[in-house]
Amino acid sequence: MRIRLLKAISLFFLALFVFFAGAVFGNYQGALVSYMNDAPAKSVLAMGYLRQLECGNLEPIKASLNTDIDQGLYLYSLAQDQWWFPLFKAGLLPGGYEHEKNTEWVARVAKYRKQTPGAIADPELFDKVPEGKEEYAEAYKEMAVSHRDRLARIKETIEKFSQ
Repeated sequence: MRIRLLKAISLFFLALFVFFAGAVFGNYQGALVSYMNDAPAKSVLAMGYLRQLECGNLEPIKASLNTDIDQGLYLYSLAQDQWWFPLFKAGLLPGGYEHEKNTEWVARVAKYRKQTPGAIADPELFDKVPEGKEEYAEAYKEMAVSHRDRLARIKETIEKFSQ
């Protein structure tokens, strides 16, 4: 009986250790791997931006940066719903997360986006299926629902942080 209890307690603490080790080290390694995997794509984007600047064509750059702004607001909103978000805010997980600094940045971006609405702010963006794309009508319906959810999250984030 006593040996079973010791085994159960040992397994519990082993599972707890594995969970926290995975959360701490896995998160760090995952973030690093993600950054490394994104590096070539970011380089290609930067190259494209430089070529557009050389040609004096600012519209593609503006569109891409506006998308980045909206994506930042959206992903910050999603992060707040995750179980690990309070652990980052408390400094219990590594990753260089500075809650006050991130909150300040989100507030700056939210104020900017409130004053300067993005090009994709139209909730009906995916409601109409383009001519010749009728076979993708179902996908357009799904994108419309997803797009509205994304816009709602962005709007909530703007309202929460733009005061």
